[in-house]
Amino acid sequence: MTGAVTPPRDGVGPRAAAWLAWGAAALTVAFTGLHLVLWTLASVPGAVDTRGQAAISIPFAVMGALIVARRPGNRIGWLFVAIGILGALRGALDA
Repeated sequence: MTGAVTPPRDGVGPRAAAWLAWGAAALTVAFTGLHLVLWTLASVPGAVDTRGQAAISIPFAVMGALIVARRPGNRIGWLFVAIGILGALRGALDA
């Protein structure tokens, strides 16, 4: 049968994977914003400055989302998304 659409192997289609990756990137931005707000409000003299972690989380998540949007099966893209969101979540919890 010509023109038949084959189902995705991993159960998630390319559009769903892209939406999931960009949603995770948006959560990374939200967690980073929360981190920066909490860090500013609770700044204690002598506290460890964790703003550098916030600056790294967003580029990781965005780069991962770009990779996943182009190549949904690429594990490096998903790894970048995970590093970004977990780094932002850790920063928000630390603050």
